[in-house]
Amino acid sequence: MAIGMTIRDLRDFISVLEKEDELIRVKKEVESGEEISTIIWEINNRLGPAVLFEKVKGYKYPVFANGLGTARKFALSLGWPKDLTLKQLRDKYIPYLNPKTWIKPKLVSDGSCKEVVVKEKDVDLYEFPILKWMHIDSAPYITMPSIVAKDPSKGVNVGMYRMQLIDKRTTGLMCNVFQDIGIFLARAAAAGKKEMEVAVTVGVSPATYIATTTKLPFGACEFDLAGALQGEPIELVKCETVDLEVPARSELVIEGTVKIGERIEAEGPFSEWHGYWEEPMSVNLFKVKCITHRKDMIYQVCMESHPESEGEMLRFVQQLSTFHVACQQRVTGFVDSWLPPKSRGFKAVVSIKKRYPGWGKQALYQTFGAPYVGASVNYVVVVDGDIDVTDDEQVEWAVSTRVDAERDVVITPPQSTYPLNPAARSRSDGAWKTTDFALCSKWGVDATLKTRGEGYERPTPIPTVPTKEMLDKVKERWREYGFR
Repeated sequence: MAIGMTIRDLRDFISVLEKEDELIRVKKEVESGEEISTIIWEINNRLGPAVLFEKVKGYKYPVFANGLGTARKFALSLGWPKDLTLKQLRDKYIPYLNPKTWIKPKLVSDGSCKEVVVKEKDVDLYEFPILKWMHIDSAPYITMPSIVAKDPSKGVNVGMYRMQLIDKRTTGLMCNVFQDIGIFLARAAAAGKKEMEVAVTVGVSPATYIATTTKLPFGACEFDLAGALQGEPIELVKCETVDLEVPARSELVIEGTVKIGERIEAEGPFSEWHGYWEEPMSVNLFKVKCITHRKDMIYQVCMESHPESEGEMLRFVQQLSTFHVACQQRVTGFVDSWLPPKSRGFKAVVSIKKRYPGWGKQALYQTFGAPYVGASVNYVVVVDGDIDVTDDEQVEWAVSTRVDAERDVVITPPQSTYPLNPAARSRSDGAWKTTDFALCSKWGVDATLKTRGEGYERPTPIPTVPTKEMLDKVKERWREYGFR
């Protein structure tokens, strides 16, 4: 790796961040989760470093946050060049989505995550700094879980789903049908099972977290992708009380079961990634059987809601990459794609090389068919290849000058989307009365150049730009003109 070492766990990452002057150790005691989240909010305002809160009132374990909160730290976590732009991060990440690059995990006999083992009646989640982070949040939340589940025929899934603390041995666990864990749970119920085993890990390697939040084909294992990102197999160790394997170097492991049909009626509100307090939901219950952790555990958290948060960066690169690959496979004449960062994943921009009339709207419908768009995106813009999709001003210029709203705006009927969609008009429950769906229409804008063949008596004028030949000549002579 470019940084001279393989980052195998959180501690390796903290060491790298310190060497790169990307970590602040807060030695002053912090009093609450709200104080921690507000400090991180201001760090995000300043695009600042990772932070390790060494003293948290009422707890013996430190709290680590914002490790992946900027493009530079994200790149550092994987040993990539530190000055990559978001688009360059996307392009570097895309090859790792090819399963041929993946590395299977390695099972080991023991791991540092088992230095302390606590079972059954001795389990107490209140021992750890699982805090109420924002002032309107309904309860404390585990915000940086890497959650492992298994299906007998579909294999292992690793995902990140929100978890509200209910009591010392119980949390909520959102298992909606848009996520693999929800599908696994439905399959377990169909097989007549009363529960599904789950292992929650906190404080794993950056590669594992990044893979955890990547949308892979159903049945693919995130540990395999994490191995490729880390450059070597992820070491796994068997759990104590459930038939699952977890990263051996985890800081904290929480083992237990999701009870099929048992739920918390009103989980939330919670300060979600999209920048709103999400109203209460009905979610599944997770019953804890065992906790293992390092003796000097570091508790890792992720603060949501801020547009420059670690959560946004963690989702953003993989969303850009998986969406880009989906568009390459589906959109005729595809050139490029983008999810504008400040749209929080609810807007998509696609550029095409348009060869015949009506192609812009065809590309709209093809984009609507991409899985990520179907689940999450509310608003799609299609532009020509002369528009840089990463440049919001160029996209706005295309929308403002190439769109006749009556003809070029497409509005779909309402359809099922991810339940945390803040624009949705309503929600509905799934099989176990948990909140699984939201209903929201989508809209698309054909901001491509129009021709008479599309029924326009007056086609879009020709965009004003220098010829490529003259521009290349001027660039070659730039210094001869006396410019730097």
